[in-house]
Amino acid sequence: MARWRKDGKELYYITSDGSIMVMDVNASGGVFNTSLPRLLFKLPPSFFLVATSTPGARVDTPDGQRFLALTPVVDTERPEFSAMLNWPVKLKK
Repeated sequence: MARWRKDGKELYYITSDGSIMVMDVNASGGVFNTSLPRLLFKLPPSFFLVATSTPGARVDTPDGQRFLALTPVVDTERPEFSAMLNWPVKLKK
């Protein structure tokens, strides 16, 4: 899941533990040089649930300043559930 910055000066990638890493890239005069990778931040584990189940899911950054990643919404509230028993009898009233 590697992505280039729009101007081609940085390369971003995700490690297996969810770390977003960046390397400076310089390709001039036929020579390709990179800096050592630097940690930018870590993605939540839930990112990989989306990435493995959604084709095309990835982290994207056109300018290197903001990142966009799909992650599932974790809802801790239980939905309300109601059941009416013996409802045919109540309809006859």
